[in-house]
Amino acid sequence: MAHAEKEFGDRAQVKSTLKVMFDHADEEGTGTLSKEQLVHILTDPAAAEVLSDLEIDIQYFNELAQMMYDMTTGESGEMDIPAIVTLILELRGQRAATVQDIINCHDFSRWSLQKEFQRQEATMSQKQEGVMKKLRQDWAPPSIGPELRMELSV
Repeated sequence: MAHAEKEFGDRAQVKSTLKVMFDHADEEGTGTLSKEQLVHILTDPAAAEVLSDLEIDIQYFNELAQMMYDMTTGESGEMDIPAIVTLILELRGQRAATVQDIINCHDFSRWSLQKEFQRQEATMSQKQEGVMKKLRQDWAPPSIGPELRMELSV
């Protein structure tokens, strides 16, 4: 019974605090939040306190939310408020892990590695371009002067 009471209490806490903040930030009434709106809410001390009470790792939540925005928002750039609430409830520290949690962790690891590979690839391309530019400058053939051109044409 204690588990069910804890679950009910956590849900009530999220609904009475974070969900209210989310709904207030959703000025257009679309039921969605942009990434910027979510970040702004999470910097609020009251929101941070609720997440701390629920034993949610805020850094991991931010990274996971980033992945969800990248994967699910499409052109709108916004995520449904119920999906954000569900994510928060799934990341509670005292919650037992499920098979779905392991699958989600695998998806997050793959996404995180893909982002890092993309970042590394961009860095390598920049460095390669810099090296090629330097090589072209250092190894460019000397320009042919007018007198040498005349000799070559005769």
